Amino acid sequence: MADPESLKAVFDYFDRDGTGTLELDELEELLNALGQCVTKEEVRSIMAADDINSDGVMSLSEFIEFYKRHGKDAAKVGQEIGDAFKRFDRNNRGYLSKTDMETILTKGGAFPFTKEEAEMCFDAFDLNKDGQMDYGEFANFLCTICPTFEDLEKLNDRQ
Repeated sequence: MADPESLKAVFDYFDRDGTGTLELDELEELLNALGQCVTKEEVRSIMAADDINSDGVMSLSEFIEFYKRHGKDAAKVGQEIGDAFKRFDRNNRGYLSKTDMETILTKGGAFPFTKEEAEMCFDAFDLNKDGQMDYGEFANFLCTICPTFEDLEKLNDRQ
């Protein structure tokens, strides 16, 4: 299990507005990056169940408690996502370029995308619009196209 310091670093990274809490969209992004591959409805259910003080957001302590209960599954799926990211980030830059994603989506064999579809996909998942797909953005992308753990395993087996 991740130590509280590591969980705080992850929490702080996804607390995009710096409020010290995670709103639904921030929690969804964080959970997807951890490999949970959750839908908006699942995020609402998680928030309802794990928002201990019922204030509509998840605090760091609530997130740590949530992770204690569900972290093992997240770690397993997160490992598959991490393996895929490393495999695609052949230059170890810590991000994928638009060209990298076009190659993955059009020539990698696992996806039947056109170049235009690959560009649109990259633009949609480059959340901070910096022209690079970092691990968190890539995890959100994979969770969208690979809704099950078995799909992630198949993706890794094909690359």
